[in-house]
Formats: sequence, C-alpha cells, structure tokens
Amino acid sequence: MMPSPRPARRAEAGGLRPPTVRWAVALALVAGWVGWGAPPEPDPSNRPGRVAFSSSLFVDINENDARAAVAGWAEAMSQEHGIRFDPDPLILDGMAAILRALRENQVDAVALTTEECWRLDQALPLGPFIFGIRGGVTTEQYLLLVAQDSPVKQLADLRGHSLAVFQNPRASLAPVWLETRLAQAGLGRLEQFFGEVKPNPKLTGVVLPVFFHQADACLVTRLGLETMSELNPQVGRQVRVLAASPALVPSVFCFVRGRASTFREQVLPEITQLHRTPAGRQVLLLFQSDRLEEYPKSYLEGAFQLLAAHRRLCEGVLADGGGVTNGVATASPPVAR
Repeated sequence: MMPSPRPARRAEAGGLRPPTVRWAVALALVAGWVGWGAPPEPDPSNRPGRVAFSSSLFVDINENDARAAVAGWAEAMSQEHGIRFDPDPLILDGMAAILRALRENQVDAVALTTEECWRLDQALPLGPFIFGIRGGVTTEQYLLLVAQDSPVKQLADLRGHSLAVFQNPRASLAPVWLETRLAQAGLGRLEQFFGEVKPNPKLTGVVLPVFFHQADACLVTRLGLETMSELNPQVGRQVRVLAASPALVPSVFCFVRGRASTFREQVLPEITQLHRTPAGRQVLLLFQSDRLEEYPKSYLEGAFQLLAAHRRLCEGVLADGGGVTNGVATASPPVAR
C-alpha cells in the first residue's frame, strides 16, 4: 500500500499559518528597505555644541594645548551651566575644510583670521561676531620699522633690502597691508620688492635684528613694539616708524547667522565672562586676548576694505593660491558659494 500523505501541521489557536508568517517577514524587510519604521536620522541640533579653530591661529601654539584648554572650558560649562559642549574642538586646515564644517553643521562656531573670515563671508551669512580685546582694544596696528640711523627715508628706498616679518595671528593682516601699500605705489609684490623676507614667530627675532643692523626693516604690531620698549627702552629709541597701518581687527570668532542653535544662545553670554574663570583664561590664551566681547560686523569693515583693495590692486601680480604663506601675503581667490 502507498503511504498516506502526511497531514499538515495545524497552527496553534490564534496563530499565523506558515505562509502568512513568511509574508509578514518579507513585508517587514521591504518596509526596512523603503524606510517604513526605520529609526529616524539623528538631528544635528541635538548634538553637543562644538567649536572649531583654523590652523592659521596656531603659528606658535601647540594644538594639544588648545584641545586641553577647550576641554577644560567645556567641562566647566557643562557642570556650572548645564551646557552640552563637545570637549574636542576641530582643528581645520584651509578654507575648504572650514567651509565644509560649517555648511555640514559639524560645528557651531569657528575661530579664524580676519582674512579667512572675509573669504568665508562671501559664501555664508556670518554672525554674531566675537572679538578678542587686548590692551583695551579689538584692533592691531602694524608698523614698518627701520633703524633710527638708517638712510631709508621712504618706502621706495627699501627696494632690494631685507625685511623681518612678525609671524603671528595678531599680525595676520600686516603683510596684506604692506603689500597693498607697495601696489599703490607701483612697487610690485612683497617678495619681489624686498631682497629677502624672513618670517619669525618670535617678536625679539624680528625687532632685534633691526636694532643690531642685521636686517634693514621689520614688520610688527604696535603693541608688540610697545611691550619690548617697556622691557628695554633703548630698543624703542633706536628704531623708527617708516609707515603705520590703520587699526585693524586681526581675528574673529563667529557663528553662522540665521541658523537655529540652542548652544549659541547658551554659550554667547558666557563667552564674555571667560576672563573671570581659570578655565576661561586658558582659552583666552588661544586668542592672545585679555577678554572676548560681541561687536557688530561693522568692526570688520576696515579690514574687509583692505582685503578687497589688496585683491583688486594685486590681481594679475600675485600668484594664485590665496592667504598668507610663511608670513607673506598672496592673492586670495574667492570662496565658491
């Protein structure tokens, strides 16, 4: 006899038959593929606040020290004010990296040189703006110095001579200013005009060579010269100002305007209080400032006008590439919108 067919297994009461189970599983997989029931994408606004620094600010500052200072500040903000603050800042190298980090909402704010801010402002709406205050002012003035007994009487007399340049974020606009002056006088670009250009991150390494007649001229900040003259009055007496720049804001800390940010609203009032706490004072060392204050964008107008004039006057004269390289200004191409 042929064996009788095996009876089908009966599902438990209230259960699903095997074909129904298979269809349910398939439907769940399809739902996952098309996004039904998929977990929502993380909301960038819910992440801890994060700040970034342009690598241009770290000429003479160790990046690890900068990270440690921000980490200490972030911990203090979290414990004292309940502000969610990522303790690990981004260090961004170049305009492309800065623009990408802000556009992709990787960071809430960035500290950068004014030249970088000017270029970034052409691509993103920026604000509010935070400025470092040093010596009671937000600006720096740049001085072109020669020895008191130097035969040089005007800028043109320095053709072929040596120039020492103070390479510092507070002096970031100094080469731009001097190169603009050269262009206005029809004297060419900085490196072509001078016989030798020597950047140095140490103020003493810039002023003292002029004092000892080892360099023909130097480019420094007025505040730097005043500080050296206080320590050694003879230095101040033995150098002479050949040209002086207008007062210019050298660096800035800014947000993206119009972007909702709980972190920004929480941290803005605390930024102006940095000088009151040990953790805050460590951060101020990064800005080479006594304290930070919020000011309108109009405070950048003088620097922005200089940068625009530099681009206009030096177009076709300077090499492409942009920014200040080794303390020497080069033309700055616009940032793509």
